[in-house]
Amino acid sequence: MEIEFDEELFNPIYQEFIDSFRDEDVRFIIAFGGSSAAKTYSFVQACITENLENPSNTMILRKWATDIKDTIYSDFENIITDWGLNGTVYNCQINKIINKVNGTKFRFRGVDKVEKLKGMVGYKRVVLEEANQFNKEDLDQIRKRLRGVPGQQIILIFNPIDEEHWIKTTRLDCENWTVVPSEITEKKVNDSGNTVVLRTTYLDNKYIVGPYFYDKHCIADFEFDKKHDFDFYRIYALGEWGKLNKGGEFYKKFDYGRHTCKTSYNDHLPLHISFDENVNPYITLTIWQLEGLKATQVDEICLSSPNNRIRDLCRAFEVKYMHHTQGLFIYGDVTSNKEDTKLEKGENFYTLIRKYLLKFKPKIRLQTKNPSVAMRGNFLNEVLDTEFAGCVIRINESCKKTTLDYKYLKEAPDGTKLKEKATDPTTKITYEKYGHCSDANDYFLTSVFSTQYNQYITGGVKTKHASGRKSLIIHRNTF
Repeated sequence: MEIEFDEELFNPIYQEFIDSFRDEDVRFIIAFGGSSAAKTYSFVQACITENLENPSNTMILRKWATDIKDTIYSDFENIITDWGLNGTVYNCQINKIINKVNGTKFRFRGVDKVEKLKGMVGYKRVVLEEANQFNKEDLDQIRKRLRGVPGQQIILIFNPIDEEHWIKTTRLDCENWTVVPSEITEKKVNDSGNTVVLRTTYLDNKYIVGPYFYDKHCIADFEFDKKHDFDFYRIYALGEWGKLNKGGEFYKKFDYGRHTCKTSYNDHLPLHISFDENVNPYITLTIWQLEGLKATQVDEICLSSPNNRIRDLCRAFEVKYMHHTQGLFIYGDVTSNKEDTKLEKGENFYTLIRKYLLKFKPKIRLQTKNPSVAMRGNFLNEVLDTEFAGCVIRINESCKKTTLDYKYLKEAPDGTKLKEKATDPTTKITYEKYGHCSDANDYFLTSVFSTQYNQYITGGVKTKHASGRKSLIIHRNTF
């Protein structure tokens, strides 16, 4: 049987799927991106044409079986019907499509309990559609069960709605990647060559931006998101990893598009560094520079075990900024400014910092007491929202852990920070997932904006001490 297809049926990512299917070195294909990017539709097209030319069995999985009929199965059935192959070449049954000519099949299943997933022998490809709904354990089980056929592959297709997702942290962030020339937004391959990543957006869809069709309403909708919800735009238009606000955030006025920027260290300005003393999941140092009332976080240093000690942190800073000569100011949690019985007599967190960073002649600036968590949160949200009293906050987009804090940290019922707990699967150590970088930043920002903070708490919400005196923040400088 010979079937000829019009090339206008296919978007560029179709050919990327075909090329990856036929590369026997490729074990994993990870395809993600924005909406209207044609990634799932093009994948289905590629599955069908490849099945016609190189017959093999494919299993398509959704996390929940109830999601199958109206999603990817529907795409298969509609394309087969549109191409005139339904009944002639393919027989579309419930959760199964059989090629009547060569006897191969597409099998559709839900994976509510991965331990029940059997019968994968004989399948060349297993597809996790909406892969972000699956657990890492699901993929681990599938990897071990897929065997018995040469050139077997696992394909993950999804929207990158959670930059803390295990696919990113355990499959993408731990590899070295080489970008490969492509007609789509991004194609890259890992060092071993066994994983291909395909990122596509609506700009790669010839039925959105032309030449086959120009969808002005779809494009206008993306432009609306770009102005009003940049994180939504980053995920669903640009196909970048992000996080959708679901409510309850502590920094509720933080907007990634507005408050992050591409910036770098200015060697003509002093450095202001702020510490958070927690050591798990990492010990934290945030690095700022000031121009008037504009505070810009230019860097972060967050060190995990076994390097999560103050000596290691200061050493990392010294190596990175060894040529800095324009002054160094240090901020942090005032409760760490007390003698520590675990150290030599008279030593504490800040005396160690001063000793380790002595070459920079640091000046330690601590408040007389830490500002109220709820109040400083209200103040910083006001700065983020209205640039209260002229205060401006910007964060280098390279400060990934900081931006995660601002996007993921939740607010407790009493207005403080809800410090969600997590447990390291290897060490079994329990730690607070978020709040470390933002705590360090709070100490710094309420210090350098102390006049404006005092104005906010006295004039904005009329907060006073029990004595009736206005609340003041006073720096204690230690040389």
